[in-house]
Amino acid sequence: KLQLAILRGALVALKPGGTLVYSTCSIADAENDAVVAAFLANPKAVDDVDKRKQLRIADPLANVPPALAAGAERTEYGAILLPDRSNYGPLYWA
Repeated sequence: KLQLAILRGALVALKPGGTLVYSTCSIADAENDAVVAAFLANPKAVDDVDKRKQLRIADPLANVPPALAAGAERTEYGAILLPDRSNYGPLYWA
């Protein structure tokens, strides 16, 4: 619930045309993809109609350095780095 409120608040503060990255240091789906899914399931919770129209999910690995991308796993909405498969993490982003 708190993570979803934080995500909605970040979108409200986002400049038009800006990029919002949702990130956690958790391996729990309930704090990662589930939050993004809940956010996208109810875009009307975003009061700004223009921002609602511009919502889209970008490729989470598009601008990631190759060394990080090599250890990352795609999830439904983002990507995650796990310490047992890379030298980093846990780190989730979408």
